[in-house]
Amino acid sequence: MALFFVPVGAAKVAGAQQAVDMFTQIGAGQWLRYVTGAVEIIGAVGLLVSPVAGLAALGLAATMIGATATHLFVLGGEPWTPLLLLVVSALVAWGCRHRSRALLGSMRHALAPQLADQGGKQA
Repeated sequence: MALFFVPVGAAKVAGAQQAVDMFTQIGAGQWLRYVTGAVEIIGAVGLLVSPVAGLAALGLAATMIGATATHLFVLGGEPWTPLLLLVVSALVAWGCRHRSRALLGSMRHALAPQLADQGGKQA
């Protein structure tokens, strides 16, 4: 998946004409092309980093939900590629769910004292 998302995201960020034309047709502005490309590149790199692979896959799955909906309701094209990537991303996220929960739990545990201090200052 990373081998797919890096070049596709890079093409969006670099301003490949096809990507520019597609985001013009979407009508949300070229800023969305940059954000989508960056999310795809960051997600692809995250897939290669074991502790965050599940969260990266989850982010890519969310991005592919948007891509699938855009193909169905805005562009009118075939949604099979983003739909396939959505399914694969969701399967990777599901397969990594235990690692993702452990990572989020350790982050919550590490931040708990700071959050408690902030709560006391606001009261």
